[in-house]
Amino acid sequence: MNTAMNTAISKAISKVISARTAIIVVSSLWLSHGSQSAFAKTAVNVNIDKDQQKWISRGNSAAKSGKGDKATEDYKQALASADSVASCLAVCDATEHYGHVLLDARRACLIKAESVAKTRDDLCAIALKARQFELYEITKASIDALIARAQTNEDLYDLARKAQSVSLNDVAHLALEKAYTQTTSVSEALNYAKQAKLLGMEDLSRKAIRDLIDDESDAHELLVLLKQIDPMQQQDLNRRLLKKALDCVKNVDQCKEVFDTARRYDQRDIVSLASYRGRRMILLQQYKDDQAKYQEQLQTWRSGKLDQQEQQAANDMMKARQGKQSNDPGF
Repeated sequence: MNTAMNTAISKAISKVISARTAIIVVSSLWLSHGSQSAFAKTAVNVNIDKDQQKWISRGNSAAKSGKGDKATEDYKQALASADSVASCLAVCDATEHYGHVLLDARRACLIKAESVAKTRDDLCAIALKARQFELYEITKASIDALIARAQTNEDLYDLARKAQSVSLNDVAHLALEKAYTQTTSVSEALNYAKQAKLLGMEDLSRKAIRDLIDDESDAHELLVLLKQIDPMQQQDLNRRLLKKALDCVKNVDQCKEVFDTARRYDQRDIVSLASYRGRRMILLQQYKDDQAKYQEQLQTWRSGKLDQQEQQAANDMMKARQGKQSNDPGF
């Protein structure tokens, strides 16, 4: 009997302990939720005044009741007094917990934010927020505005760096594409390739280098270009440049220059081909020189023979005159 009583007491104690544990866990979760809600409310209130908070609260109540139109109108009332991008985005953030019901209100917030945006940071913030809420037409409009406002290449490079720092890689790519359309000289193209390389956009950097190689047709200038693009470590493009330089050589000196450069870059097949073409050019030049010398000697010989014939004819004519004068009667 004592054993049964002890067992009953142990079970009762276990139930009490379990109940207290459950109460503690629930209390902890409630406090945690309350603290997070308080923090969120504090974060929102930084850019929202009391009147706006009142309309947002009404909108939230309507959204909970499934009254989407009423909630949207309440949020638009809160948005009416927003005069900065931060305020518009704060109102927009308040709609996040109600999903599709407040989609129109969310779109209205972002459109209002676009209308009051003044700086590049404002437009970047709008583009990020629109992408977060999957309002891609507003994202595109913000990106277009960012690109249009940047006029010079330096502005575009700065925009690309800023966009990449906030994970707007597509904006950075578009900025560099626009910058390339405004590039007008070799130095600008080289700077563009370096900037694209630094931003990790290998495709744009390589395109610029390929265009520089394709636009140059002088072997010496191509080798000068090689020194400038070498720090960008595009080995296949370096080889492409050397092959084109070899095809563009016009004399032995240029061929020797390509030969030496290819040897420094350990391009053995290009070295062998340059050596062969160089020797062939030397032999052809020697043949041309020999032919020219032969033609000159032949012309000299022909001229000398002609002079002898003319001299003989003149002597014969002189003798004929002298013979005629001896027979003259002297009148």
